[in-house]
Amino acid sequence: MRPYVIAGELDSMFNNEKLTGIGEVQFFKANEINENDEFGGFELIYTTTHAYNGEDSKYPLNPKEADDIKSSFNGVFNNHSNGL
Repeated sequence: MRPYVIAGELDSMFNNEKLTGIGEVQFFKANEINENDEFGGFELIYTTTHAYNGEDSKYPLNPKEADDIKSSFNGVFNNHSNGL
């Protein structure tokens, strides 16, 4: 039961929230993770809509930072075995 409570708490913190530098966060889907009999959990996936507003435009990403973020993101999600 605990993983469901934690997932619900995280969802209540992030879903439909506007975060500086990220934009609006919306729940997309969840996957169950079963590594073995002792370890399992959930993967919560959210989409973001980056909207430039006064706060975001104070600290825009430079091209190098944007490339680093894309590379890091692709490294994480291309290593998953669940087909993302």
